[in-house]
Amino acid sequence: MNSMIDMPADLRELLDALCEESITDEQASRLERMLAEDEAARRFYVEYMGMYASLERYVVGDASAEHDEPPMAIAVHRRADRVEEEQAGTSASLNTVGGPVLARLWRSPVARVAAILLLATAAVVTFVTVRDHMAAEVSTYDLAKAAPQLPPAPTALLIDASGAEWADLPGTDEQMLTAGAELARGPMHLQSGSAQMILASGAVVTMLGDTEMELTGPNRVYLHRGRLVAHVSERAHGFTVDGPGLLVVDHGTEFGVSVSDEGVSEVHVFAGHVTASLVNHAGAVTQTTPLDADEHTGARLTPRQFSVRPIVADQRQFAASARPLPIFNTGRGLRLGQPDAHWTIEGPDVPRRTAVVSSNPAYVPNDPDSSQWLSFDPVGAAPAGAKYTFTTRFDMTGLDPATARLLGRFSVDNKVTAIRLNGREVAVPEHPWEWSGFARFSITEGFVPGVNTMEFVVLNSVLDGKQQPMALRVEFTGSALSNPDDTSTGSPSR
Repeated sequence: MNSMIDMPADLRELLDALCEESITDEQASRLERMLAEDEAARRFYVEYMGMYASLERYVVGDASAEHDEPPMAIAVHRRADRVEEEQAGTSASLNTVGGPVLARLWRSPVARVAAILLLATAAVVTFVTVRDHMAAEVSTYDLAKAAPQLPPAPTALLIDASGAEWADLPGTDEQMLTAGAELARGPMHLQSGSAQMILASGAVVTMLGDTEMELTGPNRVYLHRGRLVAHVSERAHGFTVDGPGLLVVDHGTEFGVSVSDEGVSEVHVFAGHVTASLVNHAGAVTQTTPLDADEHTGARLTPRQFSVRPIVADQRQFAASARPLPIFNTGRGLRLGQPDAHWTIEGPDVPRRTAVVSSNPAYVPNDPDSSQWLSFDPVGAAPAGAKYTFTTRFDMTGLDPATARLLGRFSVDNKVTAIRLNGREVAVPEHPWEWSGFARFSITEGFVPGVNTMEFVVLNSVLDGKQQPMALRVEFTGSALSNPDDTSTGSPSR
């Protein structure tokens, strides 16, 4: 929770006026805009109003004492009554803190969500049973529509499905299972061919042949039968494959898993190590075996016989496996103002330098676990009409460039005019002159052995001839098949 001491003076003034019921229409409009545009303001709002409600309850007593319902339920009912009255053309006011002005703010989606949080906080202080009543009362409101949100992140992204044939499953559309498709949790049945996907965690999974698999989480799958190969990067450690009586947990590795129609499983470790376990019908682990690639170990697990037998890992049973491209999202894992060693920026009056994590209240909020905005300083003000080139490099040594697939998305202030891979132009998707969403792009050719160079050219807008904010945010998802014969080191290119 934000400290009340840090609350901006203008926000405190508006909230004081709201609680004193002296707020003007102009002030109410300003408060509504602040709550809609600034997450910190919404947090201050919740804390301040919660404190005010608690003080009011202490001074004048609990207004709900004569009712059978907790304060949260009463407040929600009053707001529902107010909505019905307004729809009927009446002008009755809310009997709550803020009166008719708060009723006006209640019609604002963002303020409505903040108010619900406020009421929940105040109710918990007074009633330990409010949680159950709140669930029953708030369920009558469609909170999913209460405030604009980015769509939820997919569980996985399909990287390559060339030659794949899918079985019809309820709720799935075979025509949608093509490269670039976002995959939600649920079952998948690959009848023939192969399909590669990258999970939200960064783990790359390849389904092979006749395989039934289910996406169960951002770093977890269930293999009902068939074969899969997993390549797990450092940030996806702990990737898990469940199966009939089977539990495989990765510890930084590349491995294959097969499940027969009879429920017999095999685990083959090609790099790193995993733990393979038998699981009983209650879901409890009954036996665990560590498997290490250095010892060329694998295991055959037969749950019905409670048997785990060692085998020699055999990569020939599995098709060549895909590995993630070692390319870096902008600002991932960094703090505001911190330089991103993987990206540089250059342009007018800006010599080639390391880009730093930037932010602006109007932008899609930064997500340090995924990607963040970059500019040449935290403010990023730049001459109007100027172009800036953001550059990153990645090394494909040991990977086959001909099999590389790269999907990405970007958000920009103001416009990406060019994307280049190793100096070769890539199609730039249509995108509006705004920074509240993402535009997607894909690259399937132009990769080279060794070091590859990606460039994004950003045009800053012209507005009254003044300096304007300029920034870029990019996320990548890509893979390529291993090429152990490639030992090139490459050299950075311009």
